[in-house]
Amino acid sequence: MSDNHKENLQNRYANNVESIPIYIDDAESGLRGYFCMGCNKQMEAVKTKILGRASYFRHYVTKKDPQDKCTFSDKIYRHKLAKENLLINKRIKVPAVYKYSGNLSEPGILLKSAEVIEAYTAQANLNFYEDESGNIKWTKSNDFDAEYLLCQPDITFFDKTNTPFLFIEIATNHKPDKTKLLNLLRSLVSHKNWDALKIK
Repeated sequence: MSDNHKENLQNRYANNVESIPIYIDDAESGLRGYFCMGCNKQMEAVKTKILGRASYFRHYVTKKDPQDKCTFSDKIYRHKLAKENLLINKRIKVPAVYKYSGNLSEPGILLKSAEVIEAYTAQANLNFYEDESGNIKWTKSNDFDAEYLLCQPDITFFDKTNTPFLFIEIATNHKPDKTKLLNLLRSLVSHKNWDALKIK
């Protein structure tokens, strides 16, 4: 798959003539009055029936158009939609968890089945940090020493006792790096906060 095709797959949304976002599955194929959410230039809906290939919006370019290409990707918009959905609905389906041995030919051992998890409340972009006494705390502000920051999940689920029990990272392009995952693990297994932060 070419880099250009991969880039086009990032645009699954475009604006219609009324500046209302439309998803590619709800669009008609071709030039039907779709415009880029970034540069506002005309876009074409490319609908595919090939199994395993996704439909997308691409810029409609003519010979008269300037050569500078729009670099906008709607991944920011999709990230925003996902966060809004989680904050409103306060529920998510998590996949099954398996344990695998070093032998790839052996089947995995099911540790936990897939399930729908519901929160009592949900908050976005909280900073989880460790204070000087080793206690893990969270806040929306930045009034703490940045070196003590453990993680900033996109969404945090809380139970009825206002205890965080699920951190959600919305990956539109790249998965969390090792440092982020290690800081998350550190916050979960802190000897003083294990009961408060364990994932149910």
